[in-house]
Amino acid sequence: MSIVAKQSFANILSLCLAFTLGAINTLYLYPSQLGEEYHGLVISILVFSNLVQPFVSLGLQHAIIRYFSSIKTKIERDRLLWFSIWLPFLFIAIGGACLLFNFKNFTSWLTIENQILGKYLWMIIGIAIATAYFEILYNWTRVQLKTVFGNFLKELYPRLIIFILLLSYVLTWINFDEFLMILFGAYYLRLLLIISFNLKVYVPQFSFRLPKNYKEITRYSCLIFLSAVAASYILDIDKAQINHFLGNKTVAYYTVALYITAFIEVPFRSLSQIVSPLVAKAINTQNDRQLKSLLTKSADSQLIVSGFLFVLILINIEELYQLVSQPGYTTALGVVFIVSIGKLYNASLGCTNLIITNSKYYVYVFWFSIASAILAVVLNIYFIQWYGMFGAAYATLVIIVLINSLKLLLVAIKFRMLPYSRNTLAILILIGLSFFVLYVIGLKLNPILNIVIQFLILSVLFFLVVLKFQLSEDLIKFYDDLKSKVLKTKR
Repeated sequence: MSIVAKQSFANILSLCLAFTLGAINTLYLYPSQLGEEYHGLVISILVFSNLVQPFVSLGLQHAIIRYFSSIKTKIERDRLLWFSIWLPFLFIAIGGACLLFNFKNFTSWLTIENQILGKYLWMIIGIAIATAYFEILYNWTRVQLKTVFGNFLKELYPRLIIFILLLSYVLTWINFDEFLMILFGAYYLRLLLIISFNLKVYVPQFSFRLPKNYKEITRYSCLIFLSAVAASYILDIDKAQINHFLGNKTVAYYTVALYITAFIEVPFRSLSQIVSPLVAKAINTQNDRQLKSLLTKSADSQLIVSGFLFVLILINIEELYQLVSQPGYTTALGVVFIVSIGKLYNASLGCTNLIITNSKYYVYVFWFSIASAILAVVLNIYFIQWYGMFGAAYATLVIIVLINSLKLLLVAIKFRMLPYSRNTLAILILIGLSFFVLYVIGLKLNPILNIVIQFLILSVLFFLVVLKFQLSEDLIKFYDDLKSKVLKTKR
């Protein structure tokens, strides 16, 4: 079994567990036990920390992926790694000094519409710093093609911690302030864990000397940093603007809906952890055949798995909201339908975005991100006021379709390749027919029983069709390897 298949499978398992725990947190524990106000506050703290994080990491985590495989000597590679550590530290020191002199003004801006949030400014900044350094150090392991433990810490660990904290809160072992303090400490424990793992995987020789191509790295990092700022705003600005216009409660409703749609992204998030350094290597070695193979295979695999999750979610959407069993949250049901369409389209692109980011055309990532951020702010201002939280969903869909179409066009022109193959239409037909079949069946049983039965029907349908028509080379190879291992174990 290839390293991509092995680690992608492990990452998918980790993500599935993470999203299962996250679903319990988001769909049940947050709404029913923490309450709308506290739920909205926790989400707002994490949202604002995500918005601050790019100002700390400065895009250097992406520079590690982009340049590590192009550097041939260990000394230069080590300089790149240490450069990614001490440069953000300098910016933290400068930024911290500026914040101290303007603390009151910054706090006043942050609390214009939400007075409670200003109390937790230190926590927002602290989590942003811990997250930024985690992302940098995690990419140290990714370039060594060691992604499983880092992916566990990135995806499963935070949700597991929140799950434990929510249970502790329900059992009255901790109060809400203690909940937040322990959550804050958990982010720094995660940072210590990734540092320890890095020291086992690869120990760089300490150096304050700049890499030889530091100017190129800095230019790349600056553009990716600005792109990441825009991307972070795109990711969370809708929640921040909903908080501004509609309040914490609506943020909680909208967050639950977005979380449900996030399941569709599981294949991309797991695959990209290992594919990203391989894409960078293919580009650095000018291996166009390998790059084309990575693009089409990743697109086929992602579209199949994401399509499966797309149908499963939409068919069971009412059952999922019955499990939430809290008034108000069902008002965001339509958000799931709107955003899911965009997520599926995004999955069909395969590693298109990784190709642009790791190539000499990375400057386009900056312009795409700036365009997306501007569109997000403008569309949300009007759409949220016109359509409430549904306006944010419409804005998200418009941006996903428009920007991803431009990315497809760029890769088609510059690389003369597209992610779509002869299997793409067949996969789309499979998705459409599966949805139609399950919709016609229309089971009306217990919500959990409904979900389980429809999951089994859909799994059998997808498995048989993908296997029969050979719709994904990677998935079929993975199945064959897994079957041979099981047979050997039985012997």
